[in-house]
Amino acid sequence: ANHRVGHKRVNSCDLLERKMQRRFENQSILVTGASSGIGKATAERFAREGGHVTLFADRAEELRAVAASFRAEGLDVIECHGDVSVAADVERAVTLALEKSGQLDVLVSNAGFAYYEPFIEISEAHWDRLMAVNLKGMFLFSQRATHEMIKQGRGVILFTSSVNGLTAETGLASYNASKAG
Repeated sequence: ANHRVGHKRVNSCDLLERKMQRRFENQSILVTGASSGIGKATAERFAREGGHVTLFADRAEELRAVAASFRAEGLDVIECHGDVSVAADVERAVTLALEKSGQLDVLVSNAGFAYYEPFIEISEAHWDRLMAVNLKGMFLFSQRATHEMIKQGRGVILFTSSVNGLTAETGLASYNASKAG
């Protein structure tokens, strides 16, 4: 359907798209695993819809490149390099997210990875690292964000999961376990 806006005729889809573009204006969003994949796409969408987005990832060069490309498009982002399994890095990221607006409205706990290896060949070091990122990282970030959100009286925490938490896949035993966590 077409509608009149001022002197112009505008399509309903255009009106909806315009409204959606600013859904997160004046909101602070922190996205982990933001240097690639789902995390990058999620961060970009929040920023395109008006959010102030803190990008967090452990791959510094990729993170800087993503942040620079977003800023070149006029998106409101800052980057924070760190390890989701280190409490001090989590604290630094949340503090940075709070600096601009004094609030943390949304946490997207997305960081994660997998080793593809036969179960009988998984090393203890690989197991420990994967659990530290995929489980401990989500715990540390969500716990820290929850403290702020309780003070604010509002907030949203989103976790990226996987079907591997429900159905095991050969060669991904440690990842399957972390997603079932």
